[in-house]
Amino acid sequence: MVGSSQNLISYMAHPALHPKTLLGIALKREQGQMIMNQILPERTVPHKEFTYHEYGDIGGLAHEVNEGDPTPLRSIPYKEITVRCVELREGALITEQSQKWLNRDVIRDEMEDLTDVIALKQEAMCFETILDETSYDSTQVITLDASGTWGDAANRPQDSMADAKAVVMNTGHVKPDTMIISSTDEPLLYKSIPLTQWSFAGPFSQQPIIEGSIGRVMGLDIFVSDAFKITGQTDSTLEPMLDNTAIILKRGNNLGFTGVAEPFTVRRFPVPDRRALQVQVFKTIRPVITRRTHIALLKNIREVV
Repeated sequence: MVGSSQNLISYMAHPALHPKTLLGIALKREQGQMIMNQILPERTVPHKEFTYHEYGDIGGLAHEVNEGDPTPLRSIPYKEITVRCVELREGALITEQSQKWLNRDVIRDEMEDLTDVIALKQEAMCFETILDETSYDSTQVITLDASGTWGDAANRPQDSMADAKAVVMNTGHVKPDTMIISSTDEPLLYKSIPLTQWSFAGPFSQQPIIEGSIGRVMGLDIFVSDAFKITGQTDSTLEPMLDNTAIILKRGNNLGFTGVAEPFTVRRFPVPDRRALQVQVFKTIRPVITRRTHIALLKNIREVV
């Protein structure tokens, strides 16, 4: 019971409103086809405000010393950065009257909608972090001119992909394994790269295609994202996060992580003098990049007419 049965909904009469049931719906729904939890894996942090290390280039080569001489000391160059998590929170009002809709599971519909909104926001935050952390370093950005875009039949995506891979290998000293493009630019790859160069999941592939990837070409798992961002102050419009841009990176913990101070949580609050409950879904997170040299951006990849 959450209060008096005279003016509040009780999950004793509505098992679907039990806290564990609500959380179960949210957690199950959270396992969608989002790709950023594979690019920036989630990591638990002890507090909403936490400190992490951002690493620069690796140090110099090992010193040559005579046998028996003192060992030269070195340290990993890094900056300490303190950030504060952001709480993503959505709520819904569930009334007793709404339970009488026999053709809909109102509670499940509300929970799935709230969960989807938060998951999409987390996806967008991870994209924004990658783009913001990389864009201001010109050495990590390759901007194709009008004659070099993928939309031009005389140019091949393979060429610019190879250039971006070289940037990551030369500056970050790692071999990138992932490229992320938008659903708008996906057809250009299919039209430009012969099918024989693609590796698909199956018994004959060198490496199984991971969930969320459409295939592997030139040593890169290709992810397609339909993440959008809201632009405009008065008239809000939706624009693709990666419009005319591709990301090439080495994914995993070395690239960065999403700090989670409070995991997916569901709360229920009684609404005084009403036969209703307020359901609240929230998650407290902060995506961070620890090695921006593991990322390269390809801009102006599509010839915009």
